[in-house]
Amino acid sequence: MRRILTLLAVLAFSSAAQAQTYPERTESGLNDFANIVNSITEARINTRLAEYASEHDTEVAVVTLSSLQFYANDSSIEEYSNALFNQWALGNDETNKGILLLVFRDDREVRLIVGDGYDDTITAQTDLIVSNDILPQFRDSKYSEGIEYGVDGIFDRVINAPEAPTQSVESTQSETGEGSSNTLYYILGAIGAAIAGIIGLNRRNAAKFAAQACTNCGKTGLQKSREVLREPTLEENGAGETRITCPACGHIDVTPYTISKRTPEKAEAGGTSSGSGSTGKW
Repeated sequence: MRRILTLLAVLAFSSAAQAQTYPERTESGLNDFANIVNSITEARINTRLAEYASEHDTEVAVVTLSSLQFYANDSSIEEYSNALFNQWALGNDETNKGILLLVFRDDREVRLIVGDGYDDTITAQTDLIVSNDILPQFRDSKYSEGIEYGVDGIFDRVINAPEAPTQSVESTQSETGEGSSNTLYYILGAIGAAIAGIIGLNRRNAAKFAAQACTNCGKTGLQKSREVLREPTLEENGAGETRITCPACGHIDVTPYTISKRTPEKAEAGGTSSGSGSTGKW
């Protein structure tokens, strides 16, 4: 059934493409053609989208445009977003898990769609992203915040969402009896203890760091942050800074660090979408 839907989507896209105009894609994940995202937020969003692609093999494109009438003629935002997704071939043909977040500023409409690698239950999550993460900010004209919250929601609710429990564990327990159940409890207990140990270690390290004295005023409560100054390219390393700030006196100790240059990616076929997703208006 999904193959049939994909074929129909491609055929619809081919005919609609004759009457629609598509923006030229930029190298960044955020394509803010409507100029509604401030530069600081844009940099943060692009960093996150690059991480989604490199660390989670998920290509996410965010596109803002002025008005549907300038790009889609008589098409709806659902039709245009599906056609744009396939025009840009988001994702790859193996996992088919590309994601497109499309905003039409003047029409006050937003559409979030996913590739065909996701099952139909994903629309429950895209509904939440649009209604809970994006629209409340858009209604207050906070477009930068709305898009950033939407990008975070895509990661939390779709890319990094916990997998639903299956029946296999329960059936295995009932079939193998009490001995297997006890073994499972021991394993889960060991995992829980390991996680608790890691959390405790992180907290102790954070407390130890906060207890260090400022080199300028001698007070404690230091805060650490990292900032990317130059993104790496295929030819050159990137650069960043680790900053240790004292809230008491404002003194900042800066330590530079190097970000390894990017490795060339293999050319691969793009993904497709049959249009599963969610729409919202504000």
